[in-house]
Amino acid sequence: MAFDTLTLLSHPKSNYIGTTLFLAYIAFALYFTTSIALSLYRQKKAVTDNASRDAHQTRSLVILALFSFITLSYHMSSFLLQSFLRWNLHQDFFYSNGSANASFGTKVWKWMLESTLFEDFAKELVRDGPSTIWTQISLSATWFWNLVLAREARTHGLSAGTMAPYIVLSQILPVSFTATLVLLHLQLLPPKGDSKGLKKVDSKTKGYSKSPKKDESKLKRPIKKDDPGAMSAMIPTVLFSTVLLVLPSFKQSGYFMPIVLFTRLLLLIPHRYRMGKSTDDLISSGMLAAGFAVANVGLLKKGYTVGQLSRGLRTGGESVKALSWDAIIGLVVAALA
Repeated sequence: MAFDTLTLLSHPKSNYIGTTLFLAYIAFALYFTTSIALSLYRQKKAVTDNASRDAHQTRSLVILALFSFITLSYHMSSFLLQSFLRWNLHQDFFYSNGSANASFGTKVWKWMLESTLFEDFAKELVRDGPSTIWTQISLSATWFWNLVLAREARTHGLSAGTMAPYIVLSQILPVSFTATLVLLHLQLLPPKGDSKGLKKVDSKTKGYSKSPKKDESKLKRPIKKDDPGAMSAMIPTVLFSTVLLVLPSFKQSGYFMPIVLFTRLLLLIPHRYRMGKSTDDLISSGMLAAGFAVANVGLLKKGYTVGQLSRGLRTGGESVKALSWDAIIGLVVAALA
């Protein structure tokens, strides 16, 4: 009985569960984006221009964060608009059922109840070969960034409470935006050995300056090459990449959405479990994920030319473009970092 009720409430024309998740998705994205932005602003206000370790890099990260957010907002808005227009096109406004005179808000509510936005978004990602390739590349980059961010958080001693908003945001939005915000947070951290990173100077200056430099060898915390109690990143990388490889074959199955949700849970592994800090382990994991993507290209070349696969970024759906551009921006952020 309960299962039947859940089924009824999660399918058109009464998709109340999907609508609630959709609205919560938007609300949480806006809340955590605003919360993190305000937190970073307070960090910046606490540090004078002279105290900034690299003002140029900070400005570059801010620009990349804005570009990532604007690009993501554009493609996500386009996806939602196209979904609404397709739904609206199939409505018969000429019967005497009041639909023709319904308010815009009423139409939007009805569209959400009669749509499967999350499922449509996910299936568009694996709609064809080019889309599948770009999706795997993008999600492999997302996995790699989660490994990097988790390692940086442990290296800099960031608490779970500090990282929680970033982790949640990375689950809601593509990862380059979150990665840029985390790097900004690290950039604005006070120098090691000084809890505030600032020191009042003579009253004539009416300002602040950096605390005197200390012995850098005492402040730096080198990344350990070996961490006996840590899990190798290679193991979860194989699992994540394997799931991505088989996901397209389930797109017409009832298991598709559960597998999609499973991939989201896998992205929490680097933050939940203590992974090795070895740079070699991180690089090996990245190369392994790239190897799975190359293998998928080899499989799909049987039905597509290399040109068709490469044009997936331009011809794919808005969901594919959102993830693909996110991966490209992520490469720029990685180069800057």
